[in-house]
Order: sequence, then structure tokens, then C-alpha cells
Amino acid sequence: MIIKTLKGFKLIIDPVKDKGIEYKIFRDGIYEKGTLDAFELLIKKNDIVFDLGANIGLTTLHASKIVGHNGKVYSFEAHPETFEILKQNIKLNKRKNITPLNIGVSNINGESKIYENFDVNRGAASMIKKQNNLDFFTVKTKKLDDYVDNNNVEKIDFIKMDIEGMELLALLGMSNILRRYKPILCIELSFDVNSPESIKKIFKILVEDFKYSAFRQEYSKSRGGNLVRIKSVEL
Repeated sequence: MIIKTLKGFKLIIDPVKDKGIEYKIFRDGIYEKGTLDAFELLIKKNDIVFDLGANIGLTTLHASKIVGHNGKVYSFEAHPETFEILKQNIKLNKRKNITPLNIGVSNINGESKIYENFDVNRGAASMIKKQNNLDFFTVKTKKLDDYVDNNNVEKIDFIKMDIEGMELLALLGMSNILRRYKPILCIELSFDVNSPESIKKIFKILVEDFKYSAFRQEYSKSRGGNLVRIKSVEL
């Protein structure tokens, strides 16, 4: 079905197959409202945005609307079937400032398997195998540094990253971007998919090595709230 979200754009969804994200969009007209509200504070008109783990396009389309005609969104979705839905949603909304890319972001250029996880939702598909007998696809992976160098990307203002446990490896493949452009980063980290060790390493890379300031939303990705400074990681 097609539903109009509370943010004004439309999405093709299947709330019967995806009882997580897409069912919540069907029920509430939105998903992760706090995250989308934060986009409106952190992304500016004419910005260049990289959406890593775009799923069916909720965050991509919202960012596309914010940056306007002269901005641009590079939308990365590794899962081939989800990628087809992403392209349909971009076409449905007649967005011309989005480049959809069927690529998984990692620390190497090569291939990886991506495993289904419909027990959670469509977007929970991951390149990290969590249990046996899962359906998978073989997908291309790319270091973000190399993608930028090979495609004449002149700047990056904002990177959203929700790639189901691959966040650390993706960061290791974008050190030149972090050093050169210092983009704002919006990263979802969860003990459901990220090990405590990887979260500590991500914090060290960003805060200690690249001198970022770290914040979390006051309440949750749904409720949002003020941004609260994080000075250390207590796990």
C-alpha cells in the first residue's frame, strides 16, 4: 500500500510482511520521529547528505526534502530487494536530488553476504550473521573514502548511519572523509546489534582520534528531546 507520512512524503510499505518499521508507519504515519526531527535541526538547505542503510527511504526522502533542489542525498542500501523498493519510493515522490546506490558500506572493497531478519523488520537485514539457516544475498561492499574519491563528491555535510552492526567497519573505511570534511554524524548504536567493544572503539575513533563531540537524544529515537552531551562511554 501507499501511505502519506506525517512529514509529507509518500511511502510504499507492506505492513503485513514487515511487522516492525512498516507496520508502525502504517499505524502512526511515522517511524523514529525523534530522529527525523533531529534531521531538521542538523541538516541545512543545499547540504550533501549520505544515508547509509537507507532501507525503503524514510530518512532519505526526509533529508531530500530538507536539502532542497540544490542539495543532494546519496542513498546506500545493500539489500537488493529493499533497494528496489527504495527506488520505487524515490520515483513515487519525484525526487531528483537523490542518488540510490545498491552498495554495502564497509572497510573493504569486495563482497559480503547480507542476511534477512524479518523477525525484527525489513531494515534489520545485516551483513553480520546472527543465527543459522538465514536467507541471504551476496552484495557489493565499498569503502566510503574510495566511493567519494572515484565519484567527484566535493563535500559531505551529514552522514546518517544505521547499518546493523557494521558501523565500526564503515567508520574505518571513511577516515579521509572524517579528516577532510568533518561531517555531522547521526549513528544508531544498539546492544542488540553492536558489541560493547565496538561501541567503545567507535567512541574512541570519533571523540579521541577525530575530536568530535558526542551527543544522544534525551529520550529515544521515537520521542527525541534535547541533545545531551556524552563525555564517556559507560557500558
